[in-house]
Amino acid sequence: MTGVQTCALPICELLPSVHFHGVMGEEKKELIARTSVGVANPSGRTETFGISAIDFSSRGVPVVTIASGGFLDTVENEKTGLLYNDTKDLAGCIVRLL
Repeated sequence: MTGVQTCALPICELLPSVHFHGVMGEEKKELIARTSVGVANPSGRTETFGISAIDFSSRGVPVVTIASGGFLDTVENEKTGLLYNDTKDLAGCIVRLL
């Protein structure tokens, strides 16, 4: 895919303010509303449609995720978020959107 980001930054440089919440129910609405950048299933291994990206986008939160599966249809690279090909680029893409 052309236009996919390479935002190299070692994963160990994530800030203490970064939180991974896992699977959530209705409580996610308030949490997403306070989120600066949504990280939708960074490996893409367990989500084929991309509903987590839609959850973030529907509340105006930019999304960072891997360029595969349904995320190619639910995240518009450089408009609604950033897509990457290699998980080593995850942290750099998050920082770029912050």
